Amino acid sequence: MAKIDGYLYKWTNYASGYRKRYWVLEDGILSYYRSASDYPLASRGTLNIRYAKLTMDSVDRQRFTIMDNENNIRLHLKADSFAESVRWTVALTNAKEELLRDSTAVDIASDSNTNPNDEIEESASFSLMESQNITQLIQASNAQIEVHESFVSSLIDYLDGMNAKDCQEISKHFKESTDNLLKIFRETLYSFELREIYWKNRCDKETENKIVFENSLEVLAAQNLKFEEEKEETEEDVFYDFPQVSEELGPEDKILIKNIPGYPSVWRTEIPFKSSDVPPLSLWGVLKKAIGKDLTKLPVPVNFCEPISMLQRLCEDMEYAELLDKASDCHNPLLRIQYIAAFAVSSYSSTDNRTTKPFNPLLGETYEFVNVHKGFKYISEQVMHHPPVSACYCESDNYIFWGEVNVITKFWGKSLELVPTGVTHLLLKKTKEHFSWKKVKTCVNNIIIGKVWIDHYGELTVTNHKNKETCTVKFIPTGWRSKNAKKIEGVVQKKNGNIAYVLTGYWHQYLKSKAADGGAEILLWAKNPLPNNSEDFYHFTRFTFELNRFEKEMEPFLILTDSRRRPDQRAMEMGKLDLANDCKSNLEHNQRNRRKKQGGDDKKSRWFYKDIEEDTGEVQWIYVGGYWESRENQEWTDVCRIFDSEKE
Repeated sequence: MAKIDGYLYKWTNYASGYRKRYWVLEDGILSYYRSASDYPLASRGTLNIRYAKLTMDSVDRQRFTIMDNENNIRLHLKADSFAESVRWTVALTNAKEELLRDSTAVDIASDSNTNPNDEIEESASFSLMESQNITQLIQASNAQIEVHESFVSSLIDYLDGMNAKDCQEISKHFKESTDNLLKIFRETLYSFELREIYWKNRCDKETENKIVFENSLEVLAAQNLKFEEEKEETEEDVFYDFPQVSEELGPEDKILIKNIPGYPSVWRTEIPFKSSDVPPLSLWGVLKKAIGKDLTKLPVPVNFCEPISMLQRLCEDMEYAELLDKASDCHNPLLRIQYIAAFAVSSYSSTDNRTTKPFNPLLGETYEFVNVHKGFKYISEQVMHHPPVSACYCESDNYIFWGEVNVITKFWGKSLELVPTGVTHLLLKKTKEHFSWKKVKTCVNNIIIGKVWIDHYGELTVTNHKNKETCTVKFIPTGWRSKNAKKIEGVVQKKNGNIAYVLTGYWHQYLKSKAADGGAEILLWAKNPLPNNSEDFYHFTRFTFELNRFEKEMEPFLILTDSRRRPDQRAMEMGKLDLANDCKSNLEHNQRNRRKKQGGDDKKSRWFYKDIEEDTGEVQWIYVGGYWESRENQEWTDVCRIFDSEKE
């Protein structure tokens, strides 16, 4: 923005009239001084040209007025000549136009960054940007037209008798004003053309979505009618969105899992059906009656699900189990608790793209998983139905991991809030140390309009109950302008409360540590890259691809209640969505009938029992043992056939 300065006469009052002052226009700010020698230290006043309106006197063309109604400022100025007046009015008008352009660019850039996933829904962002852009262009056009009109009038009134030098100067400014006006008109026309294309595409897209929604509405209406006739509480999948990270194969088999057969030696790299081929449905049609209610009582088509159950998604917590092995081998207790905190954080690493929901397990449903490379065996069970509680137990040569999750879910119109309850526990076998922590809250944003994105917030505190040391990691909420998006920070505190280490990172990328008194940074954990085809398959990692795999060699060993045997989930993985919806409806119907026969109470869990944990004083579900022995002997007792898909 060019600087302009010079002397102008400023109206003071009727007694003093016009007084000569030195004026400077720089970076859109107009300021004046008694004389040039006072510049820049002794300013008598300033005015932001962006908010000002410029008018030229209709009688005396050497005079013009600058008004700022917001700040109640009015300046009556006069130049030595008409040419000097033109020079100032053109400079002031161009400065205002440039400021308006800059503000439009800043607003657009800011709005384009409001989504923490670095992308706003196209419809909302384009509409907002173009509306602001066109408004600013019209304002600039009006200002330029006023100056241009003054030039034309002045040329008519003053052309006769004007000397050659003034005429040349006026001609120069007149051409500059004309060029600016034409430029603004062209930009305005281009903006209108873009807007017309946008609205046409928007209408076509809305028409297509309307057809899809009308087709799916009949299916939803039939399902709701069925539930109303049965006069039972409908039960469906909670939108759980928990951990997912990636797979890095380890070395040799571990002793604890050496003789567990049935698992293929080579892992698969994809699932049979792509998530991108799932037909879209209107989520608003499903959720509009659930505002403020618990989503565990909301029927949702499988189109919004991914082909794994909540029990399998909980197993994804173990994807970076090698961090627990590092903690077990670490001799420094303060570093040991950091590896455990990194393990807890790693479970959130892919939820920023993981927006589909797992199947809600049936009561009594189980899931087992053996990872030969990482050396652990995992068993989980749906131990309660109202409220839904999933319990798990995992063991390796170095540690025992157990816990339970009950997620309270509420829909608030634009977002889903997930508040997990329950405690996660870890016991290191070598040191006999017991650690525990609770998961942070999750919010699923833009459920109705825009690109769905997930945010985690709250504090995750890992406590060593043996020496009372703690590691607290704070998940910072994402602001409106993407500030602190996905950022985490934390501290490691000694028993006396002194801070020993400071942690920094992002929950979807990495976690680093540095001693509070200085020193080099330590990389505690970094996310492995996703498979190249992950986006086509629900953003699954290599680890997740394996969770629902069901090969012939597994058939003789899996218990009848294992999630891999779910007919609705299996049908969805194969891309048979209509069959999956029918099977899911029948499974839920049969479960309601079983609960009726039990008087509405949950049956006793087969592999876990509830107790109070001494160190935390909270409820825990303890593994009773015997699962792997029963698997080895193929002697399953007290097992209900919960996956019969024929309606009872």
